[in-house]
Amino acid sequence: MIRSSIPLVRLPLENVKNCRDLGGYPTPYGSTRWGRFLRCGDMGQMSEAEKDYLFDFGVRTVLDLRTPEECEVSPNPIQTDPRFCYLAFDLIPRSQPSEHFMKSDLSKLTLGELYIRILDAKERVGAVLDLIAAHDEGALLFHCTAGKDRTGVIAMLLLGLSEVSTEDILANYQISFTHLDTSIDVLKRVPMNLLDSKPEYLIHALDHLYTNYGGFPAYFTACGFTTAKQATLRLRIVEQHKH
Repeated sequence: MIRSSIPLVRLPLENVKNCRDLGGYPTPYGSTRWGRFLRCGDMGQMSEAEKDYLFDFGVRTVLDLRTPEECEVSPNPIQTDPRFCYLAFDLIPRSQPSEHFMKSDLSKLTLGELYIRILDAKERVGAVLDLIAAHDEGALLFHCTAGKDRTGVIAMLLLGLSEVSTEDILANYQISFTHLDTSIDVLKRVPMNLLDSKPEYLIHALDHLYTNYGGFPAYFTACGFTTAKQATLRLRIVEQHKH
């Protein structure tokens, strides 16, 4: 396994697909920090060596955004490793059992509609943001099954709060499908219409956020995440460059 002394956008983990660092994006005041926030897909097949790699990288907290059923089908081995803090929070809002939702309701939604449904579940998003804010030791890795949709919405929010450009937010999302291994078993349960990552899907969500909430800071406030918490989280994400 490659261990690098220079920042890597995509971590070289064979059994953890789509594992990427949110560092290196320019902001008005500097750039997003390397080694603070990572995003990825299913971690169920990761090896002991890959767990060691993540620990050596600096990961101390793993936030699992999947449904309880997804977690049961493909348990995250991190949860039994005392070196890490493992947090599970089902991000998708629904009125029906998650098994039915995953198989039926999701197949009727476009991805843009799914992202809007997630954004409008402000209490759930606010709870995720509070978990992220409360666990600030080392790097935090957040993931779902594909590492693209629930993970993509949270990545969009973190980058948006940091004032990363819309173009870079879209690029970070768009490359998800490139790194997605659609042959893995856990993705065979996901409707095919939900496996792509076309930029227009996230544009739909961004338009909704700006039109209905007035932008990222106002959206965070609507989620119960105060301006003081926003400032603290932004400092954690963004490294300010000296002029």
